[in-house]
Amino acid sequence: MSCYEEVAVTVPSSSFNAAADKSLLAKIISTPPFAVDRKAVKWAWRGIASQLNSSLGTNFSFRSCRDRAGLLLRKYAVRKRRNEATSGTSEVLTDDDDVLEQLMRLEDIAIIRVQTQKAATASKTQELETMGQRLMQAAEKRVAMRIDITEGYKSSKPKRHRLSTLLDKEQEKAAARRNLEAQKVQRHREEL
Repeated sequence: MSCYEEVAVTVPSSSFNAAADKSLLAKIISTPPFAVDRKAVKWAWRGIASQLNSSLGTNFSFRSCRDRAGLLLRKYAVRKRRNEATSGTSEVLTDDDDVLEQLMRLEDIAIIRVQTQKAATASKTQELETMGQRLMQAAEKRVAMRIDITEGYKSSKPKRHRLSTLLDKEQEKAAARRNLEAQKVQRHREEL
């Protein structure tokens, strides 16, 4: 090995234990990543991981912190359902159950907030699409009335054409007018 080769420094990985779990849950409660916008979630977890690493002297990645928190929440949800299913027995509570319950509530609130925002956005989009369709229909009616007037039709209800069809017809008429004008110019040149 020459002196110019770089050696990749390996950082020993840390494993979670009860103290690390408790500290992780405390960091998550202090800065809940569930309330953060979707684009900033990664940075929220990086902040949690760096706080955890600095306080415990460990080397957890943000992914391992996120995955561990998800695992703890899933385990708690399963244990909670199991305790609710077995009525008549006393619940076995751990020290972290209160914190996990708070995290589940925060996550549920964040999910509901995101769903209401999506519903509001969807309804706003639907409203805009409906308004656009109404404007398009009104334009089609105006163009159809103009065509009926120019062609001399007298009907109680003008026939509505698709706007693309009407535009095609107008382009064809414009091309025909240009051809007639070109023919007139050609005849005029021949006469001179």
